[in-house]
Amino acid sequence: MLPAMARSRFAFALVALAFSSYAAAQISVEVTPNPAPIGAPITVTVTDSSGVGIQLPSSCTWFDVRQGSQSGPIVGPGGFCAQVIVPVGPNQSFSFGWDQTNSSTGLQVPPGRYWIRTNVFTSTFATINDWFCVDIQDPSEPSMTANGIVQVNNLTTFDVSSPAHPNELYGVLFSFDQNTPLAVPGIIDLCLSAPIFSVGSGTLDGTGFDNSFQFFVPNQSALAFSGFHLQTIIVDQSLNFIDTNALSLTIQP
Repeated sequence: MLPAMARSRFAFALVALAFSSYAAAQISVEVTPNPAPIGAPITVTVTDSSGVGIQLPSSCTWFDVRQGSQSGPIVGPGGFCAQVIVPVGPNQSFSFGWDQTNSSTGLQVPPGRYWIRTNVFTSTFATINDWFCVDIQDPSEPSMTANGIVQVNNLTTFDVSSPAHPNELYGVLFSFDQNTPLAVPGIIDLCLSAPIFSVGSGTLDGTGFDNSFQFFVPNQSALAFSGFHLQTIIVDQSLNFIDTNALSLTIQP
């Protein structure tokens, strides 16, 4: 069997080939922290990945947060600001924050999955709508986190944790976007959209933890500023599928 690093390099080499045939996205996104502890401010950093720049329809009303699903109730961000075009330069980034409060009630939203919808314009003012998910949860819930940034010609290690599932197997899945998530009611609820790639697997230890999954980005400058998504599926002894949060990541140069 190939060692973990070799498997990671091989898996992402296949994914990198797929980038060449996949329609390039206009933006990439990182959501931190994800998963988010209850009450912790959430920051969403959006980066122009087109290389030609994008436009915001305003400084604060180009996104909303929905509870539970893409068609769920809007819970953020609230407020009002003038509709003034804000340019974002090629491969530049901008951020916004959400304090986990419901904009209608001012109260803390309950734990669960939330969907962020971004609404920006291309450099020619064509509208782009994209979706990104974030989980608000207790530390005991299944989770996946990155140790460091994802960068060209760099290996990143990830932690997978689920204290309720010691010694269980898991697999790591990759997708280019989250706009049309794959879900089978009662079986699996992913944030990932097709095409979905398998890029790694492992086994949780006796405490329900593992950090052997590594993700290598080849030394290809064209991959810089691209976005992608990772999510872990844990399989228990009864063959139930347990999903973690899904990470939205931007490849740094």
